[in-house]
Amino acid sequence: HEHVEIYDGPFASILDSATLWSCAVALSIVGLLLSWEEGIKASRRTLPPALQPVLDSMLGEMGGIGFIGLFLSVFVTGGILGEVVEELSEKFLGDGEILLETFEFLHTSFFEVGIGFFTISGLIVAAVLRRIEKLEEVSLLAIDTDGDG
Repeated sequence: HEHVEIYDGPFASILDSATLWSCAVALSIVGLLLSWEEGIKASRRTLPPALQPVLDSMLGEMGGIGFIGLFLSVFVTGGILGEVVEELSEKFLGDGEILLETFEFLHTSFFEVGIGFFTISGLIVAAVLRRIEKLEEVSLLAIDTDGDG
């Protein structure tokens, strides 16, 4: 590969460093993971107890889908099963890439559908809980007709 210098400003020698960009990417990933963990902690503190099982289900599903992605990446895409999947795909489908692309497509689709399902379910449960809280307030006000609390 021929090296083409795109940026020639005062920081060109620093920005042209693979080490810098590797560290920047690693720090970005760590930052995203920390943000994710803090978001989960905040959700656990603020969600009503009735929504905790929904959050646990979402996290379990996302963990399962993440594991499948990791498995595909480590063992299939660049690992020991990659040749087996490629041979099966070549033998039965006529193209060595079709089966792997199908795995990746389905994995992504399941992830998107799962996240959509749990997001919508969580919003519906939250709306129902808000409605129940309002009905409880109305019931308490109706019972307390003399206004003494």
